[in-house]
Amino acid sequence: MVRADVERKNRTIVSIISSFLFRGNSFTTESDFTIETLKDSRENMCEIEMNETELKILYEKAWFKPSSVSLSSSFTTLSFAELQIEQGFQRCRVTGDVYAMCGKEERVNIGTIQYKSSDSSDRNLVVEYLERIASRTKSENSTSRFFFENGGHYLLSTPHEVVSPSECDSYAEASGDLNPIHSKRHGDAFVKLANLPGAIVRCVFFIVFSLNTYSNTHNTLQHTHTHTPTQTTQVHGMWTFANARGVLERHFAKQTCGMPGQICIDKFQAQFEGMVIPGSKLYTQLKHVGMKRGGIKIVEIETVDERGQLVLKGMSEISPQHECHVFTGQGSAAVNMGMDLYRSSDIARQVWDRADKHLMKKFGFSILNIVRKNPKQLTLFFGGKRGQAIRKSYINLQCVAPPSSNVNENRGEKDELVPLIPEIRHHSERFSFEFPDGLLFSTQFTQPALALTELALSLSLSLCVTTYLHSIIHTLT
Repeated sequence: MVRADVERKNRTIVSIISSFLFRGNSFTTESDFTIETLKDSRENMCEIEMNETELKILYEKAWFKPSSVSLSSSFTTLSFAELQIEQGFQRCRVTGDVYAMCGKEERVNIGTIQYKSSDSSDRNLVVEYLERIASRTKSENSTSRFFFENGGHYLLSTPHEVVSPSECDSYAEASGDLNPIHSKRHGDAFVKLANLPGAIVRCVFFIVFSLNTYSNTHNTLQHTHTHTPTQTTQVHGMWTFANARGVLERHFAKQTCGMPGQICIDKFQAQFEGMVIPGSKLYTQLKHVGMKRGGIKIVEIETVDERGQLVLKGMSEISPQHECHVFTGQGSAAVNMGMDLYRSSDIARQVWDRADKHLMKKFGFSILNIVRKNPKQLTLFFGGKRGQAIRKSYINLQCVAPPSSNVNENRGEKDELVPLIPEIRHHSERFSFEFPDGLLFSTQFTQPALALTELALSLSLSLCVTTYLHSIIHTLT
């Protein structure tokens, strides 16, 4: 088994683990061993929140060598992700640094772990200790994932069909993988030497990217017998992997076509399960099997060959990209703004009609009329019971006195409230709003008009966007 990591800014972005299978009998010997990091084998123990008592126990362990950094908080999140575990025949060794997480990207080294099992023992005391601590939050973490009881549902109406390449020389030259078993010129001898059953699409390896009606067909394929090509070269394993990933990407890209939300593939992992013959048909199906906290879809990927044999099995996590809708302020006001959506969207029309009814009843004007016609003058009459109620609504409108006002000279730290429209008094019989550019551009009417335009747009989008939508109404002044 061989592992390769691709890093960017000291952070691993791609891990490739290749397993080379040897034909014949195998048995455990003293030379067998595996070397892996904790984040590869036990993801749930990479970061653990410890309380003060648990930290004291850690510091007392013989295999923990603390640094000079002291931890003062009652709860501290520690990272054990970089621990390297070497497991062999009757032996175990764990080494690596332990970090305290100070933020999303910041961490501080608080010590190192140096553990070696006793003679003739492969017991891993470090992992056993971390498992006990991690179990404290197991119940909470278990709710972060949910798998459907019925097994989920298939995303493709029919499996994606493709024919594997009949020759691999072009791919070998482009990828730089010049392994002779992929070449027609040299493949025959190597395939025969390895006693392989003809041409093969893959080497056995496991790859993980960390970053956004199949069963009937499967049964049918199992009873389908076709002629197996006789080429004796192997198609690159990455071709099969890329094909499965491409099916996933194209499906979700089609789902978001024309929509403001976009998907993000957070994780995609695949493991090869069987041999693929060049020139044979492959069928790939996607299955939505569960959900993860944050609206993340868990999707299973399977590829079978024309004989119905499973050749690739994978899992992917698809998360929606969070969107922030920022709306401009008063300078963006325009006659008839929001009216196109008013005519085409039921929810937008309900927002405007409800607000128009409320403003007409309480303040005596139609916001729809102002947005559509932008009158330069509006006169309100306060006669009768309805007029008196409207006048009282205006009198009740108050604001904090401006800094230059005499009202605030002796107020101390307390803000004094003054009438928003002081010209309207208890004895006023009428009042006129006037603005040379039209009332829509007067602040008293611009602000509610903009708020309604933005609210109607947000609610309309929330009905058609399947992603998690975070709307922020931001008035720029």
